[in-house]
Amino acid sequence: MFVLALLIGVVAGYFGSITSGVRQTTVTSTVTQFPCSQKPLEESIHSSAFRNGTGLAEIDYPVFALPPGSEGTLCVTYTNNSNAPLSHPSYLAFHWPNAYQTSSGISVTESPLNASIPPHGNATVIYAVKTSNSSSGAYGLSENHYCGSYQLIVSNHASRSNFSDFQGLLGNLTSFAGPNTCLLWPPSGTLSGFGGLEMVYLRYKMWFDIPFHETSRSIRSVVMSPTEQNITVKLGIESYAFPVRVGQPPPPTLNDWYYLAHWSGNPELSPTPGDACDWSVGNSTMNGRDNDLFLPLYGITVNAPNLYLAPHSNGTYTFSIEISNLTQGTAGPYGSPTYVKGGYFATLLSALVTWGSGISGNSGYATLDLSTFLPVGQIGEPVSGSCTVGKGSWTNIPWYLDIPF
Repeated sequence: MFVLALLIGVVAGYFGSITSGVRQTTVTSTVTQFPCSQKPLEESIHSSAFRNGTGLAEIDYPVFALPPGSEGTLCVTYTNNSNAPLSHPSYLAFHWPNAYQTSSGISVTESPLNASIPPHGNATVIYAVKTSNSSSGAYGLSENHYCGSYQLIVSNHASRSNFSDFQGLLGNLTSFAGPNTCLLWPPSGTLSGFGGLEMVYLRYKMWFDIPFHETSRSIRSVVMSPTEQNITVKLGIESYAFPVRVGQPPPPTLNDWYYLAHWSGNPELSPTPGDACDWSVGNSTMNGRDNDLFLPLYGITVNAPNLYLAPHSNGTYTFSIEISNLTQGTAGPYGSPTYVKGGYFATLLSALVTWGSGISGNSGYATLDLSTFLPVGQIGEPVSGSCTVGKGSWTNIPWYLDIPF
């Protein structure tokens, strides 16, 4: 489907399947010479990482194409979930990237005019796109200057088109930056086919440096009593072209990185098969019923010195936590103690990785899981073993670095 998978909060897609009691209306086209028999190309965003510390990012992004002085059609299916008839959107062409500069050389008409979508039904509308002999360049087809558009290149050599023809498009795809971001949202309805037009790929490829690689993760939990437990998590880290720091952020951002979950009833935690660090709630009545107790807490001691790595080196980050008195009501945040009366506890721990100038000025950072819902306190268990190496949660770095090895 011709959609942008990267964008967050895009217009919801419509379903092509019809359930019982839903009426289907097909709006017949007066443009019979351009049936919408061709299926849309799919966008492809792919990235690869290599053990030498480099990566490759590739984008194949489909756009429509027409020569000057020609015509094509788009078939768009709309769904109306309301109790009243709904008018389908009309389209117009604009000069990319200026959404408010309507193009007089390109017309878009629908067949038939002023069709409506019946209540709780679907309708397929066919749009005819005509280009004048003098039209040329990059355009967008939008719903009356509203967010959401199809990109269109008008050229006799459309296969030579690239991202430079659509100013700001590549920046929006890779970093959500640039003009008219919302024009990259898919228009309403489902593009079910087209005819007369072509679809060509805009292609992008680049090599880049990878900041680090998490090579291993392991955990050891020793339970001395129902109120005393020691936990140690170790991360193996390999740096590449940048210096790397692994550790914990300073307060108050500390709260977002590691804390205890607290339940009034037993969550019946169980480990993920093959992963000693990650546990899940087995008691459905306790699912989502936990309260967060942010560290630092009374009765809990953290020992986690920062790990500093020079470029192209290896090291181990060690996070240790000593827990006591969780069932005795002595845990509470520093500064404003919130005492708990018994209950059930588990740890949610993360590490912060920064690289390059991020060690002092933050050019890039990521989070790596240490443990998820590891049981402590009266339900604490002795644990020792290896854990799944995750790809981390990248934050302010380019999209193409969000890849596992």
